[in-house]
Amino acid sequence: EKALELFNSMKKYGLQPDANTFNAAIGACKKDGQWKKALELFNVMMDYGVQPDVITFGVAIGACEKGGQWEKVLELFSSMKDLRVQPDVTTFNSAIGACEKVGKQEKALALFNSMKYSGVKPDVITFNAAISVCEKGGQWKKALDLFDLMKGYGVLPDVTSFKAAISACEKGGEPEKAIELFDLVNARGLGSNVIASSVDQQIQAIQNCRDPDKEAFQLLDTLERQGLKPDKFIFGVLITACNKGGQWKKALDLLDSMKDYGVEPDVSIFNAAVNACEKGEQWEKALDLFDSMKDCSVQPDVTIFNAVIIACKKGGQWEKVLELFNSMKDYWVQPDVVTFNAAIGACEKGGQSEKVLWLFNSMKDRGLKPDVNIFNAALSACKKGGQWEKALELFNLMKDYMLQPDVATFSAAISACEKGGQWEKVLQLFNSIEGNGVQPDASAFSAAIRAYEKGGKPDKAQKLLVLMKNRGLGSSGATTSVEVPVTQNTGTRIQAIKKCRDWKQAVKLLDDMGPAADIEAYEAAMLVCSRKRQPKAALSLLTKMKNADVVPTLLTYNQVMSGFSKFGRWKEAFQVLDTLERQGLKPDKFIFGSLITACNRGGQWEKALDHFDSMKDLGVQPDVIIFNAAISACGKGGQWKKALELFGSMKDQEMQPNTITYNAAISACGKGGQWEKALELYEVMEGQGVQPDVITFSAAISACDKGGQWEKALELFNSMKDHGVLPNVITFNAAISACEKDGQWEKALDLYYSMKDCEVTPDVITFNTAISACEKGGQWEKAFYMFDSMKHYRVQPDAISFRAAINACKKGGEPEKALELFDLMNESGLGSNAIATSEDTKIQAIEDYRDPDKQAIELLDDIGPNASIATSDAVLYTEKQPETKNADMVPSLATYNEVMCGFSKDGRWQEAVQLLETLEEQGFKPDKYTFGSLITACNKGEQWEKALELFNSMKDYGVRPDVTVFNAAISACSKSGKWEKAFELFDSMEDCQVQPDVATFSAAISACGNGRQWEKALELFNSMEDFRVQADVIAFNAAIRACGKGGQWEKALELFNSMKDLGVQPKITTFNVAISACAKGGQREKALELFNLMNDYGFQPNVTSFDTAVSVCLKDGKWEMALELIDSMRNRGMQPYATTLNAAISACEKNGKWEKALELFELKGR
Repeated sequence: EKALELFNSMKKYGLQPDANTFNAAIGACKKDGQWKKALELFNVMMDYGVQPDVITFGVAIGACEKGGQWEKVLELFSSMKDLRVQPDVTTFNSAIGACEKVGKQEKALALFNSMKYSGVKPDVITFNAAISVCEKGGQWKKALDLFDLMKGYGVLPDVTSFKAAISACEKGGEPEKAIELFDLVNARGLGSNVIASSVDQQIQAIQNCRDPDKEAFQLLDTLERQGLKPDKFIFGVLITACNKGGQWKKALDLLDSMKDYGVEPDVSIFNAAVNACEKGEQWEKALDLFDSMKDCSVQPDVTIFNAVIIACKKGGQWEKVLELFNSMKDYWVQPDVVTFNAAIGACEKGGQSEKVLWLFNSMKDRGLKPDVNIFNAALSACKKGGQWEKALELFNLMKDYMLQPDVATFSAAISACEKGGQWEKVLQLFNSIEGNGVQPDASAFSAAIRAYEKGGKPDKAQKLLVLMKNRGLGSSGATTSVEVPVTQNTGTRIQAIKKCRDWKQAVKLLDDMGPAADIEAYEAAMLVCSRKRQPKAALSLLTKMKNADVVPTLLTYNQVMSGFSKFGRWKEAFQVLDTLERQGLKPDKFIFGSLITACNRGGQWEKALDHFDSMKDLGVQPDVIIFNAAISACGKGGQWKKALELFGSMKDQEMQPNTITYNAAISACGKGGQWEKALELYEVMEGQGVQPDVITFSAAISACDKGGQWEKALELFNSMKDHGVLPNVITFNAAISACEKDGQWEKALDLYYSMKDCEVTPDVITFNTAISACEKGGQWEKAFYMFDSMKHYRVQPDAISFRAAINACKKGGEPEKALELFDLMNESGLGSNAIATSEDTKIQAIEDYRDPDKQAIELLDDIGPNASIATSDAVLYTEKQPETKNADMVPSLATYNEVMCGFSKDGRWQEAVQLLETLEEQGFKPDKYTFGSLITACNKGEQWEKALELFNSMKDYGVRPDVTVFNAAISACSKSGKWEKAFELFDSMEDCQVQPDVATFSAAISACGNGRQWEKALELFNSMEDFRVQADVIAFNAAIRACGKGGQWEKALELFNSMKDLGVQPKITTFNVAISACAKGGQREKALELFNLMNDYGFQPNVTSFDTAVSVCLKDGKWEMALELIDSMRNRGMQPYATTLNAAISACEKNGKWEKALELFELKGR
């Protein structure tokens, strides 16, 4: 379940699953026996355009085999040929095993015989399954033939092979053959294993058998004949078998007999017995068992509570369910999603609407995510209780949990609205059903038809009745005043529109429908346009609807608006608002919710508040979701006071803040430097019984970090355990940063090392903060170690990482290390991002170095002729400005731009922003060159949010961005891993009539690569030709790196090889990213081929090249070649990374090369 939760959450983060992701998710389903889920995922792969490989088929077939679905197994196996996937021995084994379990002898043997034509050699598992199927089918001769055939394949029979063959002979009435085989068993020394495994064999049979309770009692007979006494484990297996076989009475008999054998039951045995009663619908027996646990001093866990609650639910005992639920706290047991599901279902079944909603709210307060079934039960309770407004609130809440409503959800919500006399709401919901990929049922149709009748629209009612009949749903309860003929079903066409991956194709299919296109068809096409980031197309469809006399409803606008809100497209959202108001419609709270969310995500806090305030004028009551969005918008805009005002006003409107509300308010205070207020809110939250989650703690700790309160930050961090909340990487980063700012390097490192225990992977921010903490604490060795550790976690160091590590080495009197890092930084293409610090560092290093003359020449070559321009301009500004004032000379805008340009080259964004304020005070208006330098400074200073803020402000100044400004803004987003923001900027260039150049594409491709969006990166790369832009080496490097990060080594090599055809000369970085792509894709030979190819292009491998090649050799078992490469590095004056040396030392140790291991160890210590 956790695996599927993670898989489904990828969409939320904009991540595209690849074959490896699908394989892992399908594998998780296989292990848990969820074959249906496994097949669903397998089929979803095609929708994502991901090609299944042999591993995919292996786990999917294995899941079906485990679920006893032999027909599905054979279907999958047959489809491998269609997809040109070659089956391996594991796939054959699963397929043969599936047939063997259900006695499909001919199918199993046909598969076995086909292996030789596929060039796959059977192993002992294959033979065992094939012999076993013959044994079950009474074919002892075939079983012996297969047994003898093992020798011809060089496969040694094991205990299972002998047992199956002996059993086949016994069943076939061939005792002599059986004795002959048994003698062979003894001759090979396997006899004791066959005897000793008899009990284990029966236990295994019990666990896998379809009639386990029968097998269970046979096991007891076996034990008694052998004079053995059953222990706790045996009883556990036996009672579990009865549970699986639906034999609750036998399960209870076995539990009672444990006392006679002097065996005490544990929690797992009680679990199995309670589950048996639950399946047998014996709620009273389940309760008796639960009560008896106390006498046995056994503490119930959440699984037992769930089983008893489910048993009482089945028995219609909602009061008992609530008793059990409330008693969980007495046992220190936390209810989980299953508990709530059962409890809510019981109360809903018992007509206890208020109890259902209480449980639902309690679930949210505990930070648990309700599923669709829980929402459906809550909606049904609202329906029964006549609470249509609450039903709609719950319905709209589902999207916050990334849940897709099903037909039961819609039916419950529609019924609730109809019962409340809200026919307009009924129609809004009905018209949105198919847009959500759900087919309406008869009750939904009937309610919509009655709603049209009540609304005085009989023609619409007639049309729906026709559609209902065409779909074979009958017309019970749905009548109109006029009988109408049955028309052709349009549902198929609408479904085709929904499935379109290309928005243009969706619009074309809509056009092809002509007059038959109804509101459902238009909404389906709009949904595709919104998903494909085509707001103009979605808006044009609204106009087209009106021209076709298809009137959009408020729900239509809601759907379009919702698409814009997700991506922060506030301008388009305003256009939709204007259109619906011109149509005479009044915006509801859902429209306002989408508007304010769009403003929030688009960084428009003032506009968010304007629309929030306008709700009151229109008589629209904001809900918690709208408050959350408005508070969040204020927080992002640095308006903490406004955020707190909104938070306080919730009380006046009798609105209860939830966890998300508190998180937004705490975050706003943190960003505004109000750590005390942030902690006050956290304390209020606890006092109100609202459960904090990981976002709460991250925001509060971050507030303490910004306020210099490292002790408070650690206090909060340590309290997470008491609340049952696990920290994530953001929480760790905030806590480490708090320690770093106060010079607590030891505390910072303690936190870093504890990440492993919490199974949290550090990112570049973690390392940067930890390295900086060590640098401030004068711990250069630890800083260098941390920097070197980044490689182990596959984290790419950025300019900040290098600056902190270089400064640490400089302070520690290690000029050689500082120079080594400086060179590595330049090789990584990050030199320009850290030029100011690096230049000073290198000069300092030269002064301390043994051969300063040589280093001075190298420095001059590294920095180039323009290295000091930025610094000179800054000095010119700071020193000469007073002189110009004394001389009554006023600097021009050009002067300010020149100085601003100097700051931008150094990445001194704070000084650049201050200079902007100064020039405005002087009455100057910034132009595109001013903004270009400002955004470039923020880009180089790693300030992507500030860069976007400045970019967005250009419109207010009436300044049109050019390609240089766009490039700097996209690059800023790229470096910070904000690929979606970068993509939005790239898309907006067309609106600004700005033609992207090669630098634009390189930055956007790099952003997609950093965001693991290799498909989008390739899409951008391939579109360069459409824009008549020639790819250069930087663009190729970015695309190859993106493919490498996405595990697409073939695509990476295709790009590399295509460079020659386009006349683009690769650089050493190109080779490094291509080698890395092959290494990550397990293509070690290809990686080494590329490494050797570098010499043909006149390149000398650098440390990164060697390190990857050494790693490849070691993984491939070529340790001698790896050692040769390390020696080659040393001969060239290169020092291998510590992680590389560690791996090489380990290889020497495994291969008995202790002298070489010591030599490498000494090298590591230098």
